[in-house]
Amino acid sequence: MRTQLTPDQIIGRIASRAHGIVTFAELVAAGFSHSAIRRRVKRGLLIPIYRGVYRVGHRAPSREASYTAAVKAAGDGALIAGRAAAHLLELRRGAVPPPEIACPRRCRVAGLRTRHIADLSPADGTRVHGIPAMTVPRVLVDLAPSLTLDDLGRLFHEATARCKTKPEQVEAVLARRTHHSPGVRKLREVMYGAHHVKLSELEKGFVALLKRADLPLPDEMNQLAGDAFRQYTWADVFEDPRLMLAELRVLLRRSPAEQAA
Repeated sequence: MRTQLTPDQIIGRIASRAHGIVTFAELVAAGFSHSAIRRRVKRGLLIPIYRGVYRVGHRAPSREASYTAAVKAAGDGALIAGRAAAHLLELRRGAVPPPEIACPRRCRVAGLRTRHIADLSPADGTRVHGIPAMTVPRVLVDLAPSLTLDDLGRLFHEATARCKTKPEQVEAVLARRTHHSPGVRKLREVMYGAHHVKLSELEKGFVALLKRADLPLPDEMNQLAGDAFRQYTWADVFEDPRLMLAELRVLLRRSPAEQAA
C-alpha cells in the first residue's frame, strides 16, 4: 500500500531535486493553491529569493541554492555566466561570486544581474551539479574582455589543466557568435602562446610547498617518479594543496614499474 505524502513532503521532494529551491509554478503544478503557498511563506517554510522563487526554510543557503534560484528566476535558456560560472566550474576559487545570468532573450529580475546574449545557444550550456551554466570554452570567451592578459592566462591554464580544454573548442564558440567578440585578441594571445603567462609565482609556490613537505624538488622528483607526468593548478598550490601533496607522497613511494602498470 502506497503511503500518501504530506504537502510538506511534496515540497521537500521537489526541492531535493534543485538544491532546496522551488518555484511558484512548480508548487501550483503539484496541486498547491495560491493561498497555501502564501501561508507557507508567512510561516517561514518558504523563503522568497526572487519573485516566484523560494528556498525551502529548513535548508541552509549554499552556492548551489543561490545559483539555482537565479537560473529559475531568469527562466528557460538562462545560464550561470561570468565569474559565477568560473567559480561553479572550479576555474576560480575564493569567495563565492554573486549569481550572474546570461539569457538568450531580454529578461530583468529584481536583485539579479542579467545579460542578454542574442546568440547564446544550447551548445554554450552544460550542467554543473544539476545547474545550467556556461561551458568552460564559453566562460573563457565571456570573461576575456574584462580580465587582464595574466588573469586570462591563469584562467585558461586552469581550463586546460582541469578540463582538458583545447583552443579549437574555444574557436568553435567564437565561430558561432554573430558579432565581434571583445577580448578575442587577448584570448588568442593566451591560447597560442604569443603572451607568456606569468606563472613564476605558481612555480615558486610549488617549490616552497615541496620544501616544507620535505619532498624532492622537481628535477629529483622526475628521477624518483620515473618521469611520471602530473599537472597541478594555481588552486592546487595556493588554495588547498593537501590533495596534491598526498598524491605526490604516494607517487614517490611507488616504483617506476608500478606507475607504468
